Amino acid sequence: MMAFFSSYTKLGQGEDSTESTKTWSKQHLARGKLHLTYVLLLVFVAGVSNCLPPILMTRPVYFGAEPLRSEIRLKTSTRVFQQDYAYAMPPSPEVDAAWSSLLPQNGGFFTHPTLAPTESCVAVFHQIHCLYMLRKALYEARNNTMELPGHEKMDTDSSNEKIYASETQELNASHDMDHLGHCFDLLRQVIMCRPDLTIEVANVVVDGVTGFDTEHQCIDWSELMDWMKKNE
Repeated sequence: MMAFFSSYTKLGQGEDSTESTKTWSKQHLARGKLHLTYVLLLVFVAGVSNCLPPILMTRPVYFGAEPLRSEIRLKTSTRVFQQDYAYAMPPSPEVDAAWSSLLPQNGGFFTHPTLAPTESCVAVFHQIHCLYMLRKALYEARNNTMELPGHEKMDTDSSNEKIYASETQELNASHDMDHLGHCFDLLRQVIMCRPDLTIEVANVVVDGVTGFDTEHQCIDWSELMDWMKKNE
């Protein structure tokens, strides 16, 4: 028994001690080299990423980053939509003036040293212009062709049909149909590009939704108009 125990050597003592120390040192050195390689690789990747053009970056962009937002910080607020008869009524001097007030003096066209060195237009004002054009054309069509005084649409008298047709042609000539088609398609694309994701609760009275009495997150329109006035 004594012979057996006398052959036991504590860790770090005896002939294996030096060999164990060498083995540990080699492992430590190998791990150090591996860690250094990782660090150098991360530094390389970070450097390359900074040099890549933005188009090659895969970072998602939410609702874009319009250049104008870097120039002016428009406050947002919660707003409940309500029908505004100043805009909802048929054309009149007062209603037309209200619609015109939505556009800056130059209709949304402006120049800016960095944002717009040449004459440009803020898209939202172009879109409001299109909406105004559609509204005006619709009311004129209803008043001048759909409900002609003394000329019902179902009238079969040939002379009345000629009058109806001629006035329709005059209306179409006064409003470029290509322009109206452009407005419809532009507003369609705007709605699809920047959808309002507000949830509208159905109105049981009308068995649907009206779009009113619902909170939306809106910018401060007066701030945008003030900025336009300074840059027109």
